[in-house]
Amino acid sequence: MLIFNPVPPNLRWWRMDADGRVEVGCRFDSNCRENLNREIPNFSEEKLFAYTLYHGGDRFRSIVSRLDNAAVAQLEDTIRLLPEYNTITWKIAEAGYRQASTAEHLILCDTAFFADLPEWVTSYAIPQELKRIGIRKYGSNGIGHYWAMKKAGKISASRRKIITVFLDDNTSLAAIENGSPLETSSGFTPLEGVPSATGCGQIDPTIVFHLCSAGYSFEEINRILTRESGFTGLRESACRYADLLDPNGDRLLAEIRDIFCYNVVKQIGAFIAALNGIDQIVFFSPRAERSRAVIQRIIEHLIPLGLRLPSLAGGGNNSEAISAPDSPIEVLLLQYNRQEAFSTAIREFLA
Repeated sequence: MLIFNPVPPNLRWWRMDADGRVEVGCRFDSNCRENLNREIPNFSEEKLFAYTLYHGGDRFRSIVSRLDNAAVAQLEDTIRLLPEYNTITWKIAEAGYRQASTAEHLILCDTAFFADLPEWVTSYAIPQELKRIGIRKYGSNGIGHYWAMKKAGKISASRRKIITVFLDDNTSLAAIENGSPLETSSGFTPLEGVPSATGCGQIDPTIVFHLCSAGYSFEEINRILTRESGFTGLRESACRYADLLDPNGDRLLAEIRDIFCYNVVKQIGAFIAALNGIDQIVFFSPRAERSRAVIQRIIEHLIPLGLRLPSLAGGGNNSEAISAPDSPIEVLLLQYNRQEAFSTAIREFLA
């Protein structure tokens, strides 16, 4: 199994086989076919290819789907939604599909988990003509939230109303009821919602017009809001989620952590209202153990709702309930591995 993952301006891939996982990457350019043969050993011998699509719009509504000629054309149509990422996915998928025509080719769509959100959730209060060209909420990291929901279900199968919280450089949340997503923090793109390592999160849209009138170009505004904002903008130097977890960080890091935690708490509160209650909150992160102090800060706000919480100090099993056994709201902490989530979704599809 060979899985491709766009990380602009680079392309990364990992090979999953009986011997484990090997991850490699290179700078992406237009010579896709030459790159495939040069960079990936035994490329033509692979039997299964999967391509990560970070924004499927209305075209891709299943987490995993087969790639055929029609799907290749649909991939090209999604470029307008997330150009930097989807351009790479389209080009590498087209090249792989043409070059290894006898292999199985799949699309992994990261927005598909949220494809059936209620219309009152996905709709922005904008003219209908804009809605007709696809301007609405799509969500992000759907594969991760789906994985967290399924994993949590194996631990506590009776929980109906849950909130999944992904903690990392691009934090996002989802409200799920009876296995179906009801709401998510991300919007038309992942930029909306909680501030990220480089993204501004939810802001007043008129800020864009203000910057434009101040002389900034659209390209500059896009760069500022997507690459130079978030933790990095607040710190005025490169700053990632992992930096917020440093217990010995300086005062500015502590302030950024406060802003981050407040925004997550605000989303959780809104989602509890949307769900009309809460049974379980599932935190998942590639830095699960190091996130315990941040989680403590977040869920202390739920104590008035009946949450009972033992001390989170120290280590423990990453995949255990970290709320008190008698708590009416269960809190889980899961160690997340993106490759595992992707390969699990593929295996479920092929089963």
